[in-house]
Amino acid sequence: MKLVASGDLVPAQLIQIKSGIEKGLTEGQLVELINNNVSAEKMKEIIEIAVLENSMND
Repeated sequence: MKLVASGDLVPAQLIQIKSGIEKGLTEGQLVELINNNVSAEKMKEIIEIAVLENSMND
């Protein structure tokens, strides 16, 4: 939570971070999304890839 609060994320990016949390992304995956400061559109696609990756590792 500290990382989200300290980051310079726009509201659309925050929505994608919330989506990532709801979809079960790991803390490390979320940190990467936040630290790389990609656009919300890219975040959405990256989250979908991470979800697929996580499901393959289960």
